[in-house]
Amino acid sequence: MRVRSVIPGALGLLVSLLLTAGCTAGQSPDVPLSATREDPPGEAVTIRHSRGTTTVPRPPRRVVTLGSTDTQVAAALDVPIVAAVRDPTRRDGNWPGVTPALRPDVAVLDDDLPDLERIALARPDLILAVSATGPYLDAYDRLSRIAPVLAPAASTDADTTSGDDVARMIGQALFRYDEALDLIADSDADLDRFAADHPELAGATYALGLYGGGQAYLDATPGSQSHQLLRRLGLDLAPQVTDLAATGRWNRSADGLVIVGPEHLDVLDGIDVVLVGTTGATTARELREQPVVAGTDLWSSGRLHLIGPGLTTSLLRPNPAVTGFVLRSLGRLGL
Repeated sequence: MRVRSVIPGALGLLVSLLLTAGCTAGQSPDVPLSATREDPPGEAVTIRHSRGTTTVPRPPRRVVTLGSTDTQVAAALDVPIVAAVRDPTRRDGNWPGVTPALRPDVAVLDDDLPDLERIALARPDLILAVSATGPYLDAYDRLSRIAPVLAPAASTDADTTSGDDVARMIGQALFRYDEALDLIADSDADLDRFAADHPELAGATYALGLYGGGQAYLDATPGSQSHQLLRRLGLDLAPQVTDLAATGRWNRSADGLVIVGPEHLDVLDGIDVVLVGTTGATTARELREQPVVAGTDLWSSGRLHLIGPGLTTSLLRPNPAVTGFVLRSLGRLGL
């Protein structure tokens, strides 16, 4: 029987940061958003989600964002953000892809400890919580007394749904649906251009995940959000990785990643591109020095790429607002 376990300790903090802050972001709405606005411009919009429906009576002027994707998409759509959950791994608190950067007095909210008083003092007319962590979603009713709240979309299969639907959902709530479509189109064009500029990636195999505590946590789900993104670049999820998920023998983290112990890290050998997020230099060195890894040419051949939290979360939970950041980062890795 497959065991779903919560990862403890420092790695749990990393996974909570890299995944939970965005894990609801890819969920698909009850009714797929169409390619055109459902409500006439200037009229109230009503959006269905996992907590019911939210009606936004007019274009919001003061938006609070409670998750990474919420902040990234809202910033890309150029709406006024008055308070936002900060990225705890970055000194300025800004999530990857947020340009221009939010002011220090805006990126002030903790990603896991709701401060409802501070949110209320920001006087929002819309609260985006599509990618919020569990504690914020637990406070949904109290947040709704402050302003309309856009909760995660109702999910049928969150792990295999593109982030584009979330951009459409947020765009509709912000009365900027057409701009959201433009954002998605620009993202698609950037992905196509990168793939055309890097034909050597076509058909290459990849693995993506995290490492810590002596174990790797791999995304082994075909059709996952990361798989959809990297497939656009020509990369194929390595069959030895998908086999891990297919057998059902391996434990999974609470976030759905397959947990691979140090004695089985040779599963990475033979894969063309291995992207692994670590907590820092010490953890990165530990991975390289694992006997099973050291016994391969993964590192010396340049196939093993150790990446930081920003790129890791953007690859595992991509959305069109971070496509540029992802492609620039991959380019710097030599991909």
